[in-house]
Amino acid sequence: MRYSATRSDLVEVERATLIATRKRGDVDNKVLRRLQLTLDMAQTELERMAGDADDIGEEVSELGTSPPPAVTSPPAPRDRRAAP
Repeated sequence: MRYSATRSDLVEVERATLIATRKRGDVDNKVLRRLQLTLDMAQTELERMAGDADDIGEEVSELGTSPPPAVTSPPAPRDRRAAP
């Protein structure tokens, strides 16, 4: 989860830098839109990853803390030669 938060912060910094670059006139609108789309896709992927992590966390918590069922040995094979 730490990666997602750090990467999300970085995407926001990249977005602010991109807008500042555009205001200075260093990139045109077409480039701005393409880079914004790239940042939007990165943010969407991070949100999806966070949602997946939440889903996994919920599944794990639903399992609870009860121990797994006891494992028993299979019954010993019967000797077919012996009388019943």
